[in-house]
Amino acid sequence: MTAWYTQEFAEVFFHPKEFFQIVPALNSVLAGSEQNLPEVRWRLWIFDFLVFLQKRFAMIAPRMSFQPK
Repeated sequence: MTAWYTQEFAEVFFHPKEFFQIVPALNSVLAGSEQNLPEVRWRLWIFDFLVFLQKRFAMIAPRMSFQPK
């Protein structure tokens, strides 16, 4: 994944939508799972695509501002 810890990643990550069991797959990777299972890998590809859509069109979650007010 090339989008880890970018603003788009955070926007999608903090507004989870439960479909295709993406949330458990993402949690297993973030928790340090070393298994490279196909059923996890394709879910991460979907998540990566959602992050791409968020970066280009902001259609997955509302934009977040990381600037203090």
